[in-house]
Parts: sequence; C-alpha cells; structure tokens
Amino acid sequence: METPLEISLSKGRKEEMIAYLRIHVNYLPEAFELAVSNKQPFCWRAAWLLQNCLKKNHPLLVKFLPKLIHVLPEKNDGHQREILKLLFLVDWTEELEGELYTHCIEIWKKIYKSPSVRINAMHVLLEIGKKYPALKSEIKLLLNEDYLDSLSPGIKRSFIKQLDKIQLS
Repeated sequence: METPLEISLSKGRKEEMIAYLRIHVNYLPEAFELAVSNKQPFCWRAAWLLQNCLKKNHPLLVKFLPKLIHVLPEKNDGHQREILKLLFLVDWTEELEGELYTHCIEIWKKIYKSPSVRINAMHVLLEIGKKYPALKSEIKLLLNEDYLDSLSPGIKRSFIKQLDKIQLS
C-alpha cells in the first residue's frame, strides 16, 4: 500500500508535490529514505522533490549525506542525476569528498551514460577541484575528446563554454 507521500509523488504535478512536502514536513525523513532506496518509481522522484524543497545544509540532508554518496554508484542514470543535484545543497565533508570524487570519475568515464548525469558528475569534480587545486591536472585529463565526443553537439558546446569560465590551469 502506498503512503501519502508516495501517492503525492505518483499523482501530483511539480507544484503540487513541492507544496505537499513543504506543508507536510513530517514526511521529509520518508522522502530521504525513498531517495536512497530502489523503490520505483518513487526513489528518483523523492530525490528530485527534495532538491526542489530544501535549503542549503538542511539538517536531514547533512544526516543523509553519507548514505546519498554511498548509494550513488548503484543507481540508474536519472536517479544518479537527481542525487548529484541534491548533493549540491550540502557542504561535503572531507571524509566523504574522496568517495564522492571517485564515484563521479566513474560516472564521467562511462560515455554510454546519459549526458545529463555525466555533466552533473563533472560539475561535482570541478567543485572538488576548486577546493583541492592538486586535482586540477587529473580533472583536465578527463576533459579530453574521448569523453566529450559522446556528448551531443549542443550539450558539448554549452559545457565547453562553462569550462572556459573555470580556471583549470
């Protein structure tokens, strides 16, 4: 039997789902549990909903950070994309940045994956690279044509424009 939150996730429109969770904040823990689960179709929708409802460093987001990072490799592309977007709402701890960095490198290297999940993974890598300049040379190696060629021309052009604004040297 579906919970009230699951019913909202399956039947509501974007605005309705966001309003529902903002009114029923008691469902936030359930939303996090769904976001790290494999319960389809609610898991990726819960991650999407959370990143549309939460403010930076929400206490539950901080609490679930280790689990969100840990489950990242086992999720499908759409779910990974939504978790990565959700992770931008929290300050990563040094202890977890290594694991997140490794997962994002693996996502980026898989050229068969959805460009949107790969781009989000690269954005995480670039953020970590800002904090640890010694990683910039490693990140630059990941930006060669072998990895960029699998992106559509429009996405590739947009991404290269973004990269031009970032100092990687």
